[in-house]
Amino acid sequence: GEAGCRVQYPEPRLYQYSGSTRPQDAYNSAVNQWRPKLNACLPPWQSQANGWNSYRAQHAAWATQQQQYQTALADYNQRLAQYNTAQATYNQQLAQYHTALAAYNQAVAASQPVLDSVWTYDGSGNVLSITDGIDASYNRSFGYDGLDRLTVATAPAGNGWGNGTLHYDGNGNLTRQAFGNWSIDYGYDTTQQLKTVSGGRNYQLSYDSSGNVTSRGDGLLYQYDAAGNLRWANKGVSSQIEYRYDSAGTRVLSQGNGINRLEFTGADGLLYQEINLTTGAVKDFIYHGRTKLADIEGATTTWYHSDPLGSPLAATDQNGLLLWHTPYHPYGAGIVAATDKNTQWFTGKPYENKVGLYYYGARWYDPVLGRFMAMDPVDWKASNPIHSFGRYTYANNNPLRYVDPDG
Repeated sequence: GEAGCRVQYPEPRLYQYSGSTRPQDAYNSAVNQWRPKLNACLPPWQSQANGWNSYRAQHAAWATQQQQYQTALADYNQRLAQYNTAQATYNQQLAQYHTALAAYNQAVAASQPVLDSVWTYDGSGNVLSITDGIDASYNRSFGYDGLDRLTVATAPAGNGWGNGTLHYDGNGNLTRQAFGNWSIDYGYDTTQQLKTVSGGRNYQLSYDSSGNVTSRGDGLLYQYDAAGNLRWANKGVSSQIEYRYDSAGTRVLSQGNGINRLEFTGADGLLYQEINLTTGAVKDFIYHGRTKLADIEGATTTWYHSDPLGSPLAATDQNGLLLWHTPYHPYGAGIVAATDKNTQWFTGKPYENKVGLYYYGARWYDPVLGRFMAMDPVDWKASNPIHSFGRYTYANNNPLRYVDPDG
């Protein structure tokens, strides 16, 4: 892999809980959260004096230090029940039969709600409906087959897609998606590789010997390194984008076709900082758990308001004004084009707009097709025997219930 560096974290320590020993970070994770130290990774001209920033729960200085503090409440078994930021209050309530979010409400200054959504689940944890308390055009309902694969997705026209159906073959491959007047059909060869897509997209797919998609017949070409990382995507020399990775296979640099971006990703797979090497602009990302809470670029802070999957549905500025609001198709394709500098969208993953793919870590993902661009590096699993046959499948064909953390 390419030479690079990783961000630094405090060393974990052990603590006692209910008679058993469990690891704990070198801070009290119920009280403090830390942004990882980046100084060791930055060149001398880009290093910053304050590599560490703390976010302390229940801090009296909240009103005057809105970018540095947040408060949080946990329920009796330490699951997050509510947390507050400078721009929002997040409430999470557990479903009766499943440890998933049954209610997910977010508001800016309470009297000016940005999001107000209620998610309902069946006994297996599948999402049955999303009800929007502000705008009914964002309501959704869903249905599943006996293997818990998403087969029905209904939403109003406009901010939705109308009546939607999804179909699969016996190996878990998508064979058809139909949403309102838009549909695509999939064609596979005898080795179960996707070869053709017709309808709303028209593709002729080609692969290398490792099963990585090298072209889709739309002019874009993809080249991979020996480890299976996407190294180049291009429509000719002038539009070529090159990606470089560190020794652990994590992307650290993107260059070409107007992109010149250095990235610092933590061992947890979260992107903590981007540096525009052309302008010198530095953007830091702040998280609560694995969900992006805000980004800070210079004197500008943008707050993100996400769904239970980690997909940002809205953003507000530091004054609480709504910047954009966007929904998603079930497999992650955007419906409303948000004219914003945000680069992390479906499930909070980085989206490369010029190639139309999400970077999930080990693999890249096509949200229109609902498939990865490469085979799963993990072979058939006894713990997941039914869904392991689809080597390009995303999230067991249940994108509202599961999130792939690393590709």
